[in-house]
Amino acid sequence: MSGDIECNIKSKILKHKLFALQVDESTDITGKSQLLVFVRFINDETIVEDVLCCKELPETRKGQDVFDVLNSYLEYCGLNWKNCVGICTDGTPAMTGCLKGFVPIAQKQNPNVSFIEKH
Repeated sequence: MSGDIECNIKSKILKHKLFALQVDESTDITGKSQLLVFVRFINDETIVEDVLCCKELPETRKGQDVFDVLNSYLEYCGLNWKNCVGICTDGTPAMTGCLKGFVPIAQKQNPNVSFIEKH
């Protein structure tokens, strides 16, 4: 069932091309870091928000680690950074650090992507 939901979301995003991401990293009760990614896109003139993925991060939680995990998933889905119009994250250094944070690394893939920091 979850595979069907994932396939349905991917096909809708691919159909409409443009999407935005909300990315958050947190630690679960077992001490493992989880990357939770929501996606927003327009479907039939309606803004849709849904969970895109929840992935375990490696032991380190650097911006490059976040990017690598998410980039791998986007490639798996057939999604391209050039179609990402926005990224929303919290203000942690791993996400927003000026050189090694996730956002600057993602902006190397698409310099036109907008960034919003939520507190």
